[in-house]
Amino acid sequence: DLRPGVRSSTPALEAATPLVRELRGLVSPSELRGLVGDLRPTVPALARLSAATVPLYQQVRLASSCQNEVILPWSRDTVPDTHFPARGPVYQEAVKPLPGLAGESRSGDANGQWFRVLAAGGTNLVTLKPGVFSTTAAPLLGTNPPAPRDRPQLDATVPCETQAKPDLRTQVGAPPPQRTVDITSAAYQKRYALAKAHAVKWLKGAVKREGLAKLLKVGETDVTAGLVDRMAKQVQEHQHALRARIDGSAP
Repeated sequence: DLRPGVRSSTPALEAATPLVRELRGLVSPSELRGLVGDLRPTVPALARLSAATVPLYQQVRLASSCQNEVILPWSRDTVPDTHFPARGPVYQEAVKPLPGLAGESRSGDANGQWFRVLAAGGTNLVTLKPGVFSTTAAPLLGTNPPAPRDRPQLDATVPCETQAKPDLRTQVGAPPPQRTVDITSAAYQKRYALAKAHAVKWLKGAVKREGLAKLLKVGETDVTAGLVDRMAKQVQEHQHALRARIDGSAP
């Protein structure tokens, strides 16, 4: 019974000898045994780190599933609003204010930033919340979405991935408290003149501090549509002249 195996053992040993020789060199102090000796202080720490990251990656999985199952579908929804129809999904509508906000940092230098501010006033005083007021040019007819009465309950024990997707439908609510302001009254005119004088004084001081007094002038008259048109025309003429200089068609 053993004779066939004995006959084949010699070729097997001859074929395995080079492998054994390489394995012996691999486990020598200059190879794998030395590497294991170098890693011995680190391997227990890596094992502890691997065990400690299990709860972390469980939370990462929950967050990723929440992103895929709830947040991403919500960002692709479109807000249903008959009064102010959305022109795109949430991920497009939500970022539209950002270019306007970024525009405030376009004009500036190392001395500071000059912000483009559009101050608008109206004859209707609106109470946004106790102690906070604003004005509008026309009466507000409603609010959408209306202010929530109660804060949604937050239950940290319920996974986000199992919760219902956000419902973007809403009903127009009543407008905030508002009243008409008589801008022709003497009290209003006096208060307006005082606020205007303070604003002009502050702006002149800011222009002077920035070293721009020779380039910019602060007027005390109210801006009119004709003045805006003239300013726009001058800006266009300046742009055309600058473009002509760049193109080499003007001295």
